[in-house]
Amino acid sequence: YRGQTQKWFALRFLGDDLEIDPTGVEHPEFSTWKWAKLTEIPEIAVSFKKSIYHTLVNEFARFAKAPD
Repeated sequence: YRGQTQKWFALRFLGDDLEIDPTGVEHPEFSTWKWAKLTEIPEIAVSFKKSIYHTLVNEFARFAKAPD
């Protein structure tokens, strides 16, 4: 999709895993979820998103460190 603008955000989840429910909406886009290391994301992403996820790994690496 050329001409599309995307914005990416880094967030730290401080809740409990039981609070995550991707099916808890009327028309869920996802049915399951899992935690993954940031560096694993490009490999598990669909093929047409691999390139952007490689870029995001580099851009977001500083945010993926455990808090002090």
